[in-house]
Amino acid sequence: MNQSNENFLFTFPSDSLHFLIFLRLWYQLSEALLQYIENPSLKKGDSLIKLYEGFAKEFETKFDQAKFIQIANAASDQFPGSILKS
Repeated sequence: MNQSNENFLFTFPSDSLHFLIFLRLWYQLSEALLQYIENPSLKKGDSLIKLYEGFAKEFETKFDQAKFIQIANAASDQFPGSILKS
């Protein structure tokens, strides 16, 4: 994991995150991220972009693809010029 990912991990609200990664519990990790992205404070600014680019993207091949697309879609709403903004 690179340095930017390490910094992000320390800001994630769950102490179990490292545990999920260490035990390779990809289903549980993706579920935790899907719950986390529902936090209203992440809907502002570029928080979801940072989550996607700095963390979730690294696990793309490990997550269920439908769950990964949900995470990526949430982040895409924050990109400048997104026509999908809710």
